[in-house]
Amino acid sequence: MPRYLLLILLAVASSACNESGDFVPTAPGGPVIPSIGGTYASTTMWHFELTTESGVVTFICAGTLTIGTQVGATFSGTYEVRDSSCGVFGGTVISGTFAEGGAITFGLTLFDQNLLW
Repeated sequence: MPRYLLLILLAVASSACNESGDFVPTAPGGPVIPSIGGTYASTTMWHFELTTESGVVTFICAGTLTIGTQVGATFSGTYEVRDSSCGVFGGTVISGTFAEGGAITFGLTLFDQNLLW
């Protein structure tokens, strides 16, 4: 009796493996993260808000943002503000992240302006 059971199991297993449909592999799913490296510059590149007791003061400043390194969804680089209204300063871009929805976030550190120019 065990032989018949074994033969039945083999017949069922072999029919399950002999599917007539073709298998077509697909690329892995998930978000596609574009390369955002490069230098971005504009006369309205930076938007700063200073909150005081009397209200919010807004500064729109000229400058650049350079994304020099990108690994997957994270990046780093440098920035510069060079504007007669805002001053001249720059630093590094840290903890840059490109999220699935397209939002880009990053932190800034400040260099000593005397070292830059």
